[in-house]
Amino acid sequence: MRPTIYRKMIAGFFLIIVAMIVLDAYLLYELRHVRDSVHTTLGINVASVERARELRGFLDDQERSAQKFLISRDSTYFVLFTEATRRLTGGTDSLAFVLGDAAQSGIMQRVNGINEALFETLSESDRSLLRAPARDLTLLAVSDSIEVMRRLLDDVIRRNQALIVARVMADDQRAAEALQFAVVLTLGSIVITILLAFLIARMITNPIRVLQAGAARVAQGSFRSIPVSSRDELADLTVAFNDMSEKLRVANAYRAEMMQHIVHDLRTPLQSLHSVYYLLSEQIAGPINEQQRKYVDMLRLNAERITDFTNQFLDLAKIEAGRMQYRRQAADLSVLVERAVESVRVLAEPHRIAVSMVSDTVPSVHVDPEKITQVVSNLLSNAVKYTPDGGQIAVRIAEAGDRVRVQVTDTGVGIDPEDLPHLFTKFYQAKNAGKARTKGTGIGLALVRAIVDGHGGSLRVQSEVGKGSTFIVELPASVPAETAGMTGGVTS
Repeated sequence: MRPTIYRKMIAGFFLIIVAMIVLDAYLLYELRHVRDSVHTTLGINVASVERARELRGFLDDQERSAQKFLISRDSTYFVLFTEATRRLTGGTDSLAFVLGDAAQSGIMQRVNGINEALFETLSESDRSLLRAPARDLTLLAVSDSIEVMRRLLDDVIRRNQALIVARVMADDQRAAEALQFAVVLTLGSIVITILLAFLIARMITNPIRVLQAGAARVAQGSFRSIPVSSRDELADLTVAFNDMSEKLRVANAYRAEMMQHIVHDLRTPLQSLHSVYYLLSEQIAGPINEQQRKYVDMLRLNAERITDFTNQFLDLAKIEAGRMQYRRQAADLSVLVERAVESVRVLAEPHRIAVSMVSDTVPSVHVDPEKITQVVSNLLSNAVKYTPDGGQIAVRIAEAGDRVRVQVTDTGVGIDPEDLPHLFTKFYQAKNAGKARTKGTGIGLALVRAIVDGHGGSLRVQSEVGKGSTFIVELPASVPAETAGMTGGVTS
């Protein structure tokens, strides 16, 4: 079963969840360890310190009772001493059990041994016959024994206090390391989440962008297949798009072939029309009156329009088929443009449209002079069609880096921003087409784009509705600007 986008997303989210589970498990483990350490510290070490301090209090009671007994020989004090001894013995036994440490248990055993010896010393002495020197010696022995037991209990207290400090520091260190690791793991999880989201987004958006680019190419007449780089629903969509593109290519090729046949078939009757016009205009077949001459001129104009359309369509078909041949040569672009300007002035004068041309000193270009003249003529004819009476058309030739720029600016109706991306598409009619003096065929600008691209140049347009348009053509210069010796001038 092939992976789908849904499964890829589920896999990504599963990895994120696993990372979160690992983080939670680690933190839980560290928290349990800290809890156990705190429990041990509070349950053993702190309790041992408190218990040892309590035993020191028993030692004080035991010492006072023993001293009073030895001095006063009062049996009441011996009972008190015996009670203190019993409590001390019970306390040391319980503390040794709680500590569970061999060294400290040994200390408790020593305390018990000293305590038992001290009890036997007082118990076996002949209290009624105890003389002063012996009594003093016994008092000294009691004090020494109890002092030794105090030191032993103080040692237990110090040991447990040191363990408390060490465990607290260890817990702090472990908690800091756990926090640091948690931060690192959290940041890592965030980074992984962002990367996975980015990768999933790319897996989805990249094929869509490729499809968008393919759709744009199809709209421009290119029917190349899109490579299938995945095995999901987008791959199915890409395959369907390629099938559609191939069918459109076949249909477009069939349509282009049919149009070429039609155009070729049109040439024969057009030649006949031109022959008839020649016979009638030269009055070879007999004289004609003024009204008939107007009809003959109308016949000529329409025949020329059809001839111009068929020639442009054939040129565009040749370019699309890759069969267009350019006869390139070094040419002065100013001269080529001036020819087109002079021709278009004939069309502009009846409408009082002023056509001006300004040319800087520019290097020569390596082009097909006839085709470049056709480009400029098409742009100028378009400008005349969309410029109202009394308007202006300005042509400017200038150097642009390693290129030569031809700029055609008019004061016409302008172009809607929505039409600009499709303006050079074959058969496309802009929204302002109805404002032109004569309806176009949608071939001229497409041919301009194709010829400019064929020369390695660039074409762009700037326009504002109601204020006019500027078409900019840039062609590669054939020689460096510093070695160019062309002359420029200004014509109006």
